[in-house]
Amino acid sequence: MKILMATSHYYPTSGGSERQAHLLARALIARGHEVGGLTLRAGPGPTAVTVEGVPVYRAIRFHRVNIPGAISI
Repeated sequence: MKILMATSHYYPTSGGSERQAHLLARALIARGHEVGGLTLRAGPGPTAVTVEGVPVYRAIRFHRVNIPGAISI
């Protein structure tokens, strides 16, 4: 199965959700799934990296859209 995990920040940025997303991604890869991470880019740097076997894509945030009841990242 192909899985994309979208979070506002991603490991190695410190925080519980960042670490949990990374651990889950690694566990799913170990079970044979194709997993990638999508996160916001913090300043200059590469737009695609591999973190401990997990491909992570860092996108530029253009603007924020507020939709009532939706989760925003």
